This record gives sequence, structure tokens and C-alpha cells, in this order.
Amino acid sequence: MAPKLLHKTDTPYHGQLSVTLTGADHDMVISLLISLLEPIGQHRRTHIRSSHGKKRKRLQGNSPATLPAPPPPPAIEGHITVGLNSTTRHLEALAAASRPNSLGDVQQPSDSKHLAAVFLPAAASPLIHAHFPILSATASLSHPSCPPTRLVYLTHSAEKRLAAALGLPRVGVIGLVEGAPGAHTLVDYVRSHVEPVDVPWLNEVLAGKWKGTEVLTVEPLAGIPIQPDL
Repeated sequence: MAPKLLHKTDTPYHGQLSVTLTGADHDMVISLLISLLEPIGQHRRTHIRSSHGKKRKRLQGNSPATLPAPPPPPAIEGHITVGLNSTTRHLEALAAASRPNSLGDVQQPSDSKHLAAVFLPAAASPLIHAHFPILSATASLSHPSCPPTRLVYLTHSAEKRLAAALGLPRVGVIGLVEGAPGAHTLVDYVRSHVEPVDVPWLNEVLAGKWKGTEVLTVEPLAGIPIQPDL
């Protein structure tokens, strides 16, 4: 007896593709990135005092001596985004600016600069980084003259090394702004070893062509009831 087949509608668009680095390329990117970030951690450890609470402030309140102002942080600090939320907000601002206005022209961002690369150490759940491919692809549209933002997926152990370089307890995501000082070698290496994010369905949607109805045919597993689509 022929098996019973299940037919249901499916999306006509192709899924997104992501790429990962090989071991040697991964180690090289980590080495270059840590060298770029280490001056930030050294400045933080040397010149930024951690808070000791109100009690310490009361003890030092009557002291006439004042500490000299610390030197400015390394220039690279103003050209990175650190953390999942700050990097996401930066990309969201770029993606919003890439939407056409009422006249059909692309709005140029006022203050958000293009990100050359986003470095993502492996998270506890892949869902944490699931929004980055489509978000980076749409954000790149706001700066068509720049190469698309590269997503660089790193191992879980890389997170500790990057946090130590920055002098922070944890680092989830790091974004690198286009033209960051001292980052030329790292950016060139990333662009030559990491392909731009491929989101085929985004290009197909932007083309505005009718794709027709896609029908998916599957054979249900024995003993598992068929659940209708809602």
C-alpha cells in the first residue's frame, strides 16, 4: 500500500546561508582582534577605578588631594560596539535608514556608521544571534558604497579571551565600524576569508516578482498524527 502523503503550502523563497571560519582562519581573526582591543583593556585597568560604594566615598570626602584626570581612551574605543543590545541597536538604525522614503529614495543615516564586521562568539542558544543575518544584510543597504557587513562566527571559548582583552567580565557581540583606526589588516583579512551574508529570499522579495504557489509534499512518520497548519 502506497504511503499517504501530506501536501501543504510552503514559502517560495530560499533560506539564508551562513558561513563559518576554519580553524586556522579562526585563530588568525582572534589574534588580530585581540591585538586591536587590548589597548582598551589596558586603559581600563590602569586608569578607570571600580566603584567601592558610598562608604569609600565618605572616607575620601574630606581629602583635599584630587586625582589627575585620566588620559583619553584609545581611539579604537569610539569605533566599536560592545554587547548584543548596542550592536543590534546600531544595525537597526542603519536598517531603518535603508528603507525607501515616500519619494523612493534611500534615506542616509545621520549618525550610525557602517559596520565592517560583527564578531559573534557562540552563544548558549542559536536563537540569540538568529536576527543578525537579515539585520546585517538590510543594514548594509544604507551604505551601498561599502562592502557588506561580515558576520564572523567564533567559538564559545573566544568570548573569554575577548572579554579579557577589553577588561570586561563578559562580551557577547563586538561590532567594528568601517575605517576604525588600526583595523585595516583585520578588516582586509575578514573580507578575504568570510563571504557576505547570503539571504537569497531578501533579494527575491526586493525584486517584486510573483513567485507562484509552492507546494511541499512530505510523508508523515508512522504513529505521529498530522497537525493542520494554523
